[in-house]
Amino acid sequence: MTPQQRWKLKNRERYLAQAREYMNTRYRDNPEVRARKHEYDARRASEEGRAKKRLYYAANRERLCAKYRDWNANRRARRVNQFIEPVDRLVLFERDAGLCGICKEPVGPDFQVDHVVPLAKGGEHSYANTQVAHPVCNNRKGARIIN
Repeated sequence: MTPQQRWKLKNRERYLAQAREYMNTRYRDNPEVRARKHEYDARRASEEGRAKKRLYYAANRERLCAKYRDWNANRRARRVNQFIEPVDRLVLFERDAGLCGICKEPVGPDFQVDHVVPLAKGGEHSYANTQVAHPVCNNRKGARIIN
């Protein structure tokens, strides 16, 4: 456990109390701020707001997909307190020469990062424990160790 994680656990109740107090003074006790927030929420929920979000997503799709893939890959490792090394998908693709680590066939741009020893079985999220895989192969493998 890192020092930051220890600090968060130790000071969690105090931090949450401070956050609640801030939110109460900012929103509950201030009608102008509350009204502005409701206006902002209504604009975002409107058809115009949804159209803006669709345009933004279409323009930034690749960046957003990469961000969420990385976040999801690290989520389980963080939950079980495993070692996490930042793994770049393109470096992994080049290292594996674009071949699926499970079926040894070439993969396309929609490949997934597979853990040789699954995180659920105690594997770590690092270059030593990851490989490129087809989504179908990776889903079929699941949380098993395949030689």
